[in-house]
Amino acid sequence: DTGGSLRIPAALGGVVGLRPSPGLVANDARPLGWSVISVLGPMGRTVADTALLMAASVGPDARDPLSYPVEAQNSGR
Repeated sequence: DTGGSLRIPAALGGVVGLRPSPGLVANDARPLGWSVISVLGPMGRTVADTALLMAASVGPDARDPLSYPVEAQNSGR
């Protein structure tokens, strides 16, 4: 999402794009090394689709030193 590359195309295409916090979705190909500017995030047709993809994408990866574990939370539904 460097420069809005997730959110802007999503908005123009009528879908949902989410820029997560740095390290939430592991990225082993950071073009700027340890920089938190570039992140990976989901796009979906709806907020629910985007949330589902986001939930499947989070967590640590040994190839990304900025990634971290995330505790699952129940939405109460």
